[in-house]
Amino acid sequence: MKNLTENFMEGYHLFATHPKMLQPITPTQLCRKVPAEDRWTAYRSYYDPEFPPRGPFHDDMTEDEQRNSVLFNIFPSFVVAVAANYTQFLCLRPNGVDKVSIRWGVCGLKTDPLDPEVVAYVDLCKAFNAEDKEKLETLQAAQNTRYFSGGPLAPDDLEGTIWDFLKYMERKLGDKITAVAAE
Repeated sequence: MKNLTENFMEGYHLFATHPKMLQPITPTQLCRKVPAEDRWTAYRSYYDPEFPPRGPFHDDMTEDEQRNSVLFNIFPSFVVAVAANYTQFLCLRPNGVDKVSIRWGVCGLKTDPLDPEVVAYVDLCKAFNAEDKEKLETLQAAQNTRYFSGGPLAPDDLEGTIWDFLKYMERKLGDKITAVAAE
């Protein structure tokens, strides 16, 4: 669950994991972290200015709001991507040491789930989730080897949300981890 949450909450992986599908639309270098609070973190994933607008837009949206998606994590296990036209959400539930159960969905302004635009967006979500799944399964296997060692995180706009998540986990588990270590 931790790997999936972290993957969802940073735009840093877009250039490597989704070079053809998402990087052209929301380039890694245009991600900007939003100031977080104790229970959530977020970042804005701005669209390439050359990419066509992703309407339809609600009447009260500013031009800036039309040109980015906001991705947020309500700690520890609810992640959401809010775009101008659709919202994708994932409810994550641990299902063992190295397994996670996922309930996900999409909502938007269009009401007909068979509308070709809705079907195309859901298909896009399925495709990039499949790319993420492949990389996350490889990461999970690599973390379970003696050769794995963690590394530093990228700057705040790219992986600051990961720091927020780790600080949340430390606040929730810190005393428990210290108590177990002392035994």
